[in-house]
Order: sequence, then structure tokens, then C-alpha cells
Amino acid sequence: MGAGGGIASINSQVLDTLIANNTISGPTLQFGIRIAAAGDSASANLIDGVQIIANHIQVTGQVPSSSPQPLGIELLTGDGASDDLHPPVLPVQYAQNNIARNIGILSNTIQGAVGYAVYAQAACCGNASNSINNLSILGNTMTGNVQLQGGGSGGFVSRPSAGNSISNVLVEANSIQSLTLPGNFSVEASIASAGIGVWGGSGAVGNTLTGLTIANNDVNTPFIGISIVGGFGFPGQALSLPTTNNVVSSAQIFCNELDQAATFGVTPGSGIEGINVAAGVDVAGGNQVQQLSVHDNLVAGVLDNASLFANLGSGASGNTISIADISSPVNGPQFVPAGLVSAATFQQSAVTPGSLVSLFGLNLNGGTVQFDGVSAPVIFTSASQLNLQVPWEVQGKSSTTVTVTVNGVTSAPQAITVGLAAAGIFSLGAPNGGQGAIINGNGVVVDANSPAHAGDYLEIFCTGLGAVSNTPQTGAEAGANPLSSLIGTLTATIGGVSAPVVFAGLAPGYTGLYQVNAQVPPGIGAGNGVPVVITANSIASNSVSIAVQ
Repeated sequence: MGAGGGIASINSQVLDTLIANNTISGPTLQFGIRIAAAGDSASANLIDGVQIIANHIQVTGQVPSSSPQPLGIELLTGDGASDDLHPPVLPVQYAQNNIARNIGILSNTIQGAVGYAVYAQAACCGNASNSINNLSILGNTMTGNVQLQGGGSGGFVSRPSAGNSISNVLVEANSIQSLTLPGNFSVEASIASAGIGVWGGSGAVGNTLTGLTIANNDVNTPFIGISIVGGFGFPGQALSLPTTNNVVSSAQIFCNELDQAATFGVTPGSGIEGINVAAGVDVAGGNQVQQLSVHDNLVAGVLDNASLFANLGSGASGNTISIADISSPVNGPQFVPAGLVSAATFQQSAVTPGSLVSLFGLNLNGGTVQFDGVSAPVIFTSASQLNLQVPWEVQGKSSTTVTVTVNGVTSAPQAITVGLAAAGIFSLGAPNGGQGAIINGNGVVVDANSPAHAGDYLEIFCTGLGAVSNTPQTGAEAGANPLSSLIGTLTATIGGVSAPVVFAGLAPGYTGLYQVNAQVPPGIGAGNGVPVVITANSIASNSVSIAVQ
């Protein structure tokens, strides 16, 4: 079925069509059912409301074979350009602005497909601005793969396909089994042969695939079971087109069962799992997978066994993934709001501008942290912990959204409360107690060997006291002239007795570290465990101890 084909073929329409209950078979079929909104440079054509229901399709290809392999059901909008198969003649006209929408592929049986059982592509061959909207692939039983692609190359063309889109796609409750083919396979082949494959673009620029739901499918394949790719480049091909700025966004993958782990083309040490997401594969750059959600899937008996790669293969760089919701285990960064704590106490509280915090989670090593998109200076990094400064830019906000990015993969955003103060005094041993990070006027730690006396001035090191005057830039050291003094109220007690505070603000020469200078009051009982507490903006800190004589 076609709506327009050839130069000057425009404004054709196919509306409200039912293709149902047919038996289609034959040894030489290239397609069982083929729906195209345009072919060979046709433009501005429309297919709307086609339902493909309960057909039985048998197509059989030759293995191995260099000829095109058969497809069960194919849906295309911008297909072909004039003379695109006759080099060195270049196309004089392209297929543009074609639309296929409200398409249902429901309860069909597809057998024997060596190529794809269901294939949907918005455009190939240098065509632009074509779209597929509202596509449902539901309740089918098929041998062969499901493949969705925003824009691809194909043929001999002078430019990449650009600006094409697929939106609002449901792939649900299908039974998918791929044929076991002979030969040795690469990672690229395993991706291309995935049980369910989704590509924003390949040999293409600026194509999108958005609003995708893959749910409740049973997939049985030794290749990757479900594969999401932002941009797929092809190194070493005679036809070399850029693969950049393609996007897959708002993809939800949940409640699927994959019967096998990926073994064809996938080595055990690669980290590639049955559900694999790659923003860019091979010579691809600047492609994105955005707002990804993966949860409650069973992969070869393992719950949510997924893998994420911003860059995968040879030559991929500058590609990114952002996570909306992913269940463990996965190889991307993960943390929860309770994992962001005061660096002084390791206790959860509201974050305050300029303060030092620790973030605990999984797969954090080398991570960068953003608060509402503002980068936070990271002071320490490990697989399970990051120490950092909260940007001063969160000042005046009641909440902030925090993300962590590791190797181009960005964690799910977490909403964190912002407060005026969350005072915490540093300890020299375990956090949240014990010997305080407190020195006397000679710069010596106040402990049993160097106890404090009434009238001594002590320097108490802490964080989370809130706004200061002369605010430094985020990540910069505090200056000494003028000092960065605390704007809010602050009091101190030593041994439960009010201690006069002569200075409270940022410690000169340090980043995010506060200093409170207080005088030891008279009348304190001697001992090695005398408690010290400060209160900023009516919020009390943890209690640490000093020695008093």
C-alpha cells in the first residue's frame, strides 16, 4: 500500500483502512505487508488510520545471502530519493513532509523472517521532515525482530537523512523469537539483530524517536533482547555519512521477560546485558538517550539486568544518557535523596548553599554533580562516595534537583530540600561525634594532651551555616580581606554553657569550610569529653567533644 511514489507525487492520502485476516506466504516475497507514505521522492503524502490485524505472514529468506532479506510488515514514510540506486547520478528530488499516523499492527502471526518481522522507519536516503505518529505494535507472535528507526542512510545519496521523527509508540504483549543464524557475530551485529531495536538515527542527523513504551513482551533471542540506540554509525563503509544529534527520549521499558542472556556477539567481559542502552555506537557523536525508564524486567532470571553506555564501539564520543527511573542492578550512577548528607555528620538534612556534603550511591567514581544544572565542585570521588560543595547558586531556593553524571550517563534527578542552615561540626575520628575538629590559638588540636582553659579562644571547624557576606564563587577559596562573615544568627555552648562568639564565617583559604571563633567560658567542669554545640538560624549542630582543664 502506498500513498505517493515518484517525482511530483504529492498530497496523496490513504485513510481508515483495514488489512485483516489474510494469509500471505511465498518463497520469494521481500515483504509480507508494506505500507509507505511516500516512495522515490514523493512529498506531503498522508497515511492515517491503517489497522493491520490478525494476518498470517510466512516469509523465508536465504542464509547466508547478499540479497535483501524479507520483512514481515514494513512501515515507511520518506522512502527513497530520485535516482538513489543509480550512481554516480545523484538525487534531484527528495521525499519530504510525509506522514503516517494512527497505525495499528495487532495480533498478527509472522514466521520465517530472516530480516525484521516488523520494521518502521520515518525516513532513509537523505530524506527530511517525515514522521510516524501513534504506532501500536501489540499482541503479535513473530519469528524475527522488531526495529524502529527515526532516520537512516541506505542507497547512494549525497546527504544524511535529517529531521525525521517517530513519536508515541507502544510495543506491548508481543512474543518475539529470532532465528538462530550461522556465523560469527560482532557487538554491532548483536545490536542490529536485537529482539526489539530502537535507533534514533544511523548515518543520519537530528532525527528523533520520542514517547516509546516497551512493556510485557516475551523475547527469546541469543542476541541483545532489547536495544536502545541514540545514533548508530558505521565505520569503514563505502557510504560514510555523519551520525550526530539524534535523540531517543522518554523511553519506558518495563515488565518484559527476556528468556536468554545476550551471547551472540557479546563477550562476558563487555558488560553488555540483555537490555542494553547506548547513546552512540561506533562513529557517532552528540547523540542522546533522554529520560530513560527501565524497571521490573526479568532478563534470563535476573531482575532488571540492564547496561548503559554513553559511547559504545569504535569512534563513539560525546554521546549522553539521562535517566528518569532505573531499578538496580545497572552500570549507571545511582543514588537516592537519603544518600546526600552533611560531610561533617553523615546525617541527612536540608542542604545549604556553599556547604560541604557527601553523596553516597552506586557507580559514582569519576562523577560530576549538578544542582539545577549548576556544576558542583567535587573534592573526592570513589565508586560509592562523592564529596563536594553545594553551589552558592541554590541560595534563596526551597528545593533543588540533583543529578550525577558518570561517563556520559546521568542519574535520575532527585529533589533535595534547601534550608537556611544545617550546622555540622567536623570530627577528627568518626563523623557525628567524638573529638571535634577544634584548635586553640596556637593552632593545636584541643585534646587530652592540649586541653582548653577558661578564657581561651577556640576555632571550631564546621559546615552548613548558611549565607555569608562577601560570598566567593562556587568552588573558590574564601578570602581573608574582607572576611566572609555569617549573615544569620549563631550561638555556641561549651559544656552546656553559653560561649561568646567573636567570629563566624568562612575559613580563609578553604572551600566550603566554616570557622567559628568562640571563647571558653568560666565555670565548666574539667574533663576529656566536654561537649561543644553550635546553633545556626535556630538549628543545633551535632555534639562533639574537647578536653577542658
